[in-house]
Amino acid sequence: MKRLLVALLALMVLCPVVVAKEKKNAKPPADEEGAPPEVDEAEAKRQKALELQARTSIEIFRKEFKSKKQGVRIQAVFDLARVKHDLVIDELAKKPFYDRDPEVRDATAQLFAEMTFNVEKAGEVLKKALPKNEDYPEVQRSIIRSIGKLKYLDALDELKDAAARLNEEKYKWVTVEVVRTFGELEDPRCLPFLLWMSEYGGHALKWSTGEVKVDKTRSGDADQREAEAKWKAKYGHIKPKKPPAPIIREYMQELQATVKKLTGQEFRDATAFRKWLEANAEKLGLDPKALDKD
Repeated sequence: MKRLLVALLALMVLCPVVVAKEKKNAKPPADEEGAPPEVDEAEAKRQKALELQARTSIEIFRKEFKSKKQGVRIQAVFDLARVKHDLVIDELAKKPFYDRDPEVRDATAQLFAEMTFNVEKAGEVLKKALPKNEDYPEVQRSIIRSIGKLKYLDALDELKDAAARLNEEKYKWVTVEVVRTFGELEDPRCLPFLLWMSEYGGHALKWSTGEVKVDKTRSGDADQREAEAKWKAKYGHIKPKKPPAPIIREYMQELQATVKKLTGQEFRDATAFRKWLEANAEKLGLDPKALDKD
């Protein structure tokens, strides 16, 4: 009996020690998302410090950007873009994209390719800036490149409208940039538009050489009137003075490369491209009936 009492007393003495040791070694409780409270606290402090840095940098930027010197304004854009915060995107979306000097706009557009910390927000800014910079094709090219690098997929309509001006000499490189960017985006939804562009100059399109042959067997100016009618039906709001010029060699090379990247196929001509796309449209999530409507 005495031995039993001694054992019970020993157990009572040791239990608090064991419990205390278990509490010491226990992991801190996790929050709803599974992260320990101190981790969330550290992240909150980091975000607060980053926001303070962004606000301070924006104040400095606004002072510097008032300069009449183009170089000073460009440097101000570069300095602000180093801070990776949503407030910086909001600030750069304002005056820099609409500066009086295209070089400032261009620098801003290029830097947006680095805004990978919030692709949706940065992409939305680029999407709105693209048509508003239509008088500056070089700026548009930089905007388009940044959209591709960010892989922002919600600006397809704006990209198509920019590409549709290939009949204007200074915009032909914008078209080339759009086609190249479609390859970067790797989105099958780009294919119907690429098909339309490949067929535009005539149905005897030779992709291997980049040459375009227009069907001239029709009498009078019927072929030209048909081309103009198609153009106006699709892009009437652009109001071109004449039907598009034949597609340039560089454009055809980019078109061929992009279509191969999106389909994994090489096509002899636009007719072969159409047949393949019609046969595989549903697999790609495309409506076969919509191939002629893009």
